[in-house]
Amino acid sequence: MHGIGSTMLEMLLNADRGDYRGTTISCKKGHTCEFEGYRTKKLLTVLGPVSVKRAYYSDKECNTGFCPKDQALDIEETSYTPGVRRMMSKVGSYRPFDPGHDDLYELAGIRVTAKEVERVAERVGQQVEEYNAAQGEASLSTKCYPDKAGSPTICLHGRHGSAGG
Repeated sequence: MHGIGSTMLEMLLNADRGDYRGTTISCKKGHTCEFEGYRTKKLLTVLGPVSVKRAYYSDKECNTGFCPKDQALDIEETSYTPGVRRMMSKVGSYRPFDPGHDDLYELAGIRVTAKEVERVAERVGQQVEEYNAAQGEASLSTKCYPDKAGSPTICLHGRHGSAGG
């Protein structure tokens, strides 16, 4: 079933012509990037391995290139889908990395090394810490004042002073 699922997923992921967006597009810095062709990337999904065709754009000013589809699929700088990364970080947080990679194979048929589980678990852990720090900072910027009667509490969020509960 995983094999059939991965085949169907691969067809679905490649149905968009590689996320081709025209001969030129703008990058994050506003430069003009030119379409240079297609690049294939092998991904490990929860259903098994797939190959994804992606439009590649080159930024001559920065001497870099990128595939917009990578950002859309959340696969920038990784060959694991978000679902596989979640599984890897979950087993990596519960057990030592070596038995964790065995668990992934036993439970889902996903073959990765203990070192890969370690790297992904650490990266996801860092992202969680950054998110929590940002949330904490945002909550500290909220000012709450008790109503003169003692309740309900009136909160002013951020600079705009919008009231909320």
